[in-house]
Amino acid sequence: MGGYGAREGKSVGIPDPLYAQVLYLSDTTSEILLIGLDLLAVDADFTQQLRSEISHLTGIDPAGILVACTHTHSGPDGYASLFSLGELVLVTVPGEPYAQIGLTLKGAFPDRPVLMISYANDYQGYFPMGDLGETYETLKSPWAPDIGRLLVAAMEQIIHEMIA
Repeated sequence: MGGYGAREGKSVGIPDPLYAQVLYLSDTTSEILLIGLDLLAVDADFTQQLRSEISHLTGIDPAGILVACTHTHSGPDGYASLFSLGELVLVTVPGEPYAQIGLTLKGAFPDRPVLMISYANDYQGYFPMGDLGETYETLKSPWAPDIGRLLVAAMEQIIHEMIA
């Protein structure tokens, strides 16, 4: 979990969902898009990429797009990024996902190329799928044994919304 250097133990579940919320404001001369993310923080490169992609898709001036984080200490440290570049869906994760995660995402979107890049933006350990029992990876992971399934479900939902 982000921001708890002295934390002991693994994540044990999701008591409350994390959100990304957007507020669009417009008058006759300007447009502003405010984006609030339930994350500890995002870096300048992520913010620039997000502004650029949103500007390209909507025509909103990147200077009018504000990205802010709630700085929650009850969410992940590091972050996964999902981008759609034409037909390509690009997924980055801050750690080592099991191959089954990428294969499951690719299987969910058979008409689109899905590219998963691991060790991106940070390293948060292994992301097990929960069906291997006690292995080196599940014992060393700071996450609950089913974190991979939770990631896949969240990523599938985001990708469906992104390509709709």
